[in-house]
Amino acid sequence: MQIEMRGINKSFSGNQVLKDAGFVLDHGEIHALMGENGAGKSTFMKILTGVYTRDEGVVLVDGQEYMADYIITATGSVSATLPVPGAELPGILTSKEILDIQE
Repeated sequence: MQIEMRGINKSFSGNQVLKDAGFVLDHGEIHALMGENGAGKSTFMKILTGVYTRDEGVVLVDGQEYMADYIITATGSVSATLPVPGAELPGILTSKEILDIQE
C-alpha cells in the first residue's frame, strides 16, 4: 500500500496553516512529522484521517484519490488512532476490526 498527499493547503479563519504540504508513505515505511508548535503537523494528520477537510490538494491511496471520511490504518503492522464507529477503509478493515485489534 502507498499513501500520498500532494499540494495540501488548509486555512482556518484566513490563517493559512498548511501550504503545498505533502508526503509519500510506502508499505513498511515509518515516518515522523517534526516541527515547531503550530507548524501544522496535527492538521496534516487530521486531513489524512478525515477529521478535517483540505482546502486544496489530493490524497491518494495506491494511486486512487480518496476523500477521507474514515481513519486510514498505518501500513505494515495494523494500528490506528481515533477510530470512527461505523467507518471503514474499503477492502482493508472496518472500524470494529480496528477496535478489536487494539483490545
